[in-house]
Amino acid sequence: MNNSRSKKTSLSPEGYAGLSDVMLAFLDGCTESTEDVANSKMMMMLSQSFYKEGEASDERNDRVYLKSAISGHKLWSSDDFWDQALYQCVAEALHHSHVLPTLYEQAIVEKRRNGEDANILKGVEGAPKQMMWHDLLESQRTTATRQVQDVVSAQLTALAHSMIEFNCGLDRSHKYVRRMCVRYQLPIEQRAELLKHLLEIRAEKKGSGAGSGAQAGKVKVELSKEEVKQEVTVVPAVVEGERKGEGD
Repeated sequence: MNNSRSKKTSLSPEGYAGLSDVMLAFLDGCTESTEDVANSKMMMMLSQSFYKEGEASDERNDRVYLKSAISGHKLWSSDDFWDQALYQCVAEALHHSHVLPTLYEQAIVEKRRNGEDANILKGVEGAPKQMMWHDLLESQRTTATRQVQDVVSAQLTALAHSMIEFNCGLDRSHKYVRRMCVRYQLPIEQRAELLKHLLEIRAEKKGSGAGSGAQAGKVKVELSKEEVKQEVTVVPAVVEGERKGEGD
């Protein structure tokens, strides 16, 4: 199915019904294992690509996507699924961005330039050892922290949208964002921006036409006292987790 996304995504009514049954059965299996997050995410993506035509087949907006058939599945009501999905998305994004390997090489160059022993950053037979947060220079920690926070923010925004698309509701999506912002230690500014975005969606859904845009523009975000008081450290736990995952 993934290979067909770039070729043909329209389905016959029979094909739509058949694929709906297959996806629902597949998700039933994913529900029994918290380790099957990757396949569940794939089902989410595919369900938003394949569709059948509605009554007015000449109108793009009349397409009925497979998402409509699986959005009521019990998997989407699992907090653990969304928690694991974010962790996996962040870990994958960090792996592909090469944040730590790049900073690792920079740390070696800087230590040599300062006449320090760069071999402490090497493992057995000169091979790079597993990168640890304390191996980075202080300036690099700040850079890495900012990059990790940006990755978390982007992935959290995408998943919050997915929660809304799969009928989890705005309230639940809002609580999820608050909880994950605290868990991943996002700075207050990013938290407020994420929450404001969700509240704007709520305002748009409540309003209509030009009035909804005006209403969205007046949205105010109020952070709890606990969120405001919380100190954000410079060691995002997800970085260490991502490195451990690479070693497994």
